[in-house]
Amino acid sequence: MASHFAGHLQGKSLQDVKLENRSLLFESIRSMGEVSRADLARSTGLTPSTVTNIVNELMSLGLVIEDGVGTSSGGRRPVMLKVNARFGFAIFERVECI
Repeated sequence: MASHFAGHLQGKSLQDVKLENRSLLFESIRSMGEVSRADLARSTGLTPSTVTNIVNELMSLGLVIEDGVGTSSGGRRPVMLKVNARFGFAIFERVECI
């Protein structure tokens, strides 16, 4: 898995990877409707801490909101996330000045 991951990062800056991960998570939340952070980590392959950090960014931008709690399969009940109805889409891009 490490070699596959390293190949995925080859030639990309950290900023590019963050942008891709942000887009991946936003699109996942949008397409799933309501989803927990743990389910996002499982479905995207991102680490739980990466998911939490990016979700916090998306929430601070007002793009994603917490929407109650889900059912637990053991342990703490998950906080459910969804796209803020005021924002049906988002555009993430990288702009460089040369």
